[in-house]
Amino acid sequence: FSRENFEAVVLHMEPALALQPDHLDANRKLGYSLMKMLKYDDALIPFERALKQAPKDFYLLYFIGRCYSELKEYDKAIEVWEEALPLSPSRVDAAKLQALIQQAKEHQASIAGSTKEENARFIIHFAGDSQKDIGDITVEMLEEIYDQVTSNLGFKPEIKINVIFFRTTDFYQVTQAQKWVGAIAAGEKIMVPLKAGYSDMSNIKETLGHEFTHVIINLKTTQNCPTWVHEGLAMMNGYQAAYGDFTILRSDFQKVFDQKIKEEKQITPVSRINFNSKTEDSPDIKLGYINSYLAMRFIVDKWGWSGVDELLTALGQGSHIENAVEKATSRNLKDFQKELEDWISAQ
Repeated sequence: FSRENFEAVVLHMEPALALQPDHLDANRKLGYSLMKMLKYDDALIPFERALKQAPKDFYLLYFIGRCYSELKEYDKAIEVWEEALPLSPSRVDAAKLQALIQQAKEHQASIAGSTKEENARFIIHFAGDSQKDIGDITVEMLEEIYDQVTSNLGFKPEIKINVIFFRTTDFYQVTQAQKWVGAIAAGEKIMVPLKAGYSDMSNIKETLGHEFTHVIINLKTTQNCPTWVHEGLAMMNGYQAAYGDFTILRSDFQKVFDQKIKEEKQITPVSRINFNSKTEDSPDIKLGYINSYLAMRFIVDKWGWSGVDELLTALGQGSHIENAVEKATSRNLKDFQKELEDWISAQ
């Protein structure tokens, strides 16, 4: 459990609980492991069993609320979190939980009146009446992207992926993302603002391919994946979805590559790449993206998609990135970085 190999925890805990189903610690660990694997429905069962043994446990109530929130059962999440609020161990925890309650209320309001389409792979929510304009083409694109990304990454999810199309103002209010952010993958769901409809098909294909890749990585690695691996693979799959070839850069990133990488040699070590949707916009973000993309291009070029599979599998088993890189490439991170820089210089 301490090594965060959550699949192994599940395999160990399930037979143990068959013998002693009310064991508090085993139920707590099983629920937490399933939650980290994004199996929120399954996680609720051991969490609820544990809660019967410890009904005033702040963390159990918090985790149960989180599962309901991820399942978009916001009314239940709010109810459980409000029960947990007076049990908060500190003012900081209480403030964080209050923020989550407010965010759940905003999520609930933003999808009120939305329509939903569901198939074997996706549950898609459309804000307002957008389904009639983009519904059919969205499903078609998502199906193509699903086949592409799951083939590249060697992983098919056991759960349906949620895709939520927000009104633009609702998207930025609910996610608190910076304005440069075009969409967000959180756990097993994708959130997209309806900025300008589908006027640019390649752009929306890139966005959906990019974010769906994040979801598959989240699931395959149980959310144990560094920024450069996440963003590099997301860019590659986004470009493949948009242009049919992951070696074709979007024009703005091509300019960054030509100027910052080829001319100025601004190669950022992968260990220093770190940004997210709340990071303020700056030239360093695009540079971080392009360096991430080049690092994963290098892995695919030298070790193939099987090298990516080994890397992600090791991360999913709880390995630190340095160990995962070594398992996938037979190089330590320092040697990997040197070979990467030589490869970039040759492009």
